[in-house]
Amino acid sequence: MKKTLSILLMVMMLLPTLLLTSCSKSEDLADYDLEKYITLGEYKGVKINEKVISVTKDDIADAVNDFLDEYADTVDLKESELIKKGDTVKITYAGKINGEYDGFKDGETFTEEKDGYELVIGSGKFIDGFEDELINMYPGGEKTFDIVFPKDYKNNAALRGVKTTFTVKILSAERDVYPEYTDEFVAGKTDFKTIEEFEADLEKKLRAEADEDELIAEIQEVWEKVVAGATVIKYPEAVVDAQIKEVVSSYEKYAEYYNITFEELLSKYYNTTKDKFMAEVEEECKLYVKEEMILRRVVELENITISDAEYADGAVKYAADNGFDNVAAIEEYYGKEVIRESLLWDKVLLHLVELADVVPAKEKTEK
Repeated sequence: MKKTLSILLMVMMLLPTLLLTSCSKSEDLADYDLEKYITLGEYKGVKINEKVISVTKDDIADAVNDFLDEYADTVDLKESELIKKGDTVKITYAGKINGEYDGFKDGETFTEEKDGYELVIGSGKFIDGFEDELINMYPGGEKTFDIVFPKDYKNNAALRGVKTTFTVKILSAERDVYPEYTDEFVAGKTDFKTIEEFEADLEKKLRAEADEDELIAEIQEVWEKVVAGATVIKYPEAVVDAQIKEVVSSYEKYAEYYNITFEELLSKYYNTTKDKFMAEVEEECKLYVKEEMILRRVVELENITISDAEYADGAVKYAADNGFDNVAAIEEYYGKEVIRESLLWDKVLLHLVELADVVPAKEKTEK
């Protein structure tokens, strides 16, 4: 498997690490008679639902806030100023068990932060209710309050449904102060003369992003159905083995970097054993190979190619999307073959959507 730049394809694939690997020519699926390895299901006329993503006034307001955030000043709050949502606080806190629970004693300290913790109020980093308790406190203030951990708490199953008591002290707090949003400010910072012109442009850009998200969602649905409908006759073992080797090699390099064994890496950082890891990698690699075989078979059956003009336009877009200054730079980094194949996969996925039976969304029909 070669590297790929295909943004649409990357959305679909389940092993992003494989997208950055490359195998020898003998392991290239292009050398296989894929008709002997996979049978496609019905890939034409696949029924999917039209996706509709609205651009709301709230979306535009959020974009305006992001714009103003670039020019915001950060000020320290005084001891007389109330903390509100959006402020950044530095806190010291301790949590104790409130009641008798399996594995805990009443009054037992279960969490403590000695040096202070930086928290944006409203960020949702803490369990529900914790950050709300800090609103309307003062810098330098201290507060004790009860919190019940959610029943589906994932970080520590032992704390699910447990009532706790937190003591929190606000060491310091700061707030972003935004500039006044006026026509004059917009004219001084953008190419637009008024707020109305500026927000019209924001809406246009958000609509373009929504259109792309709608398309990607439709691609994902049709692709999942095409993959589910295909049947693997047999796997090209050399290709699957090469994929597994590439994945394992990358993790072995991580282990070497941290100066630990491969097994220690899996246990410490991924909470799994080597046998479980290898089984999962094999399953995912087979799925990945299945997906590429489907792509290549559709190319053969539909006679899909990339013209020189399509390559030229696509290379320009890939360069811009991937942070390269120009086409020459991206070609030097990836190579023309990788770019051309990535463009081919994009074209296949778009072609499948064009062939699909798209059920119109009720919302769009009514509009």
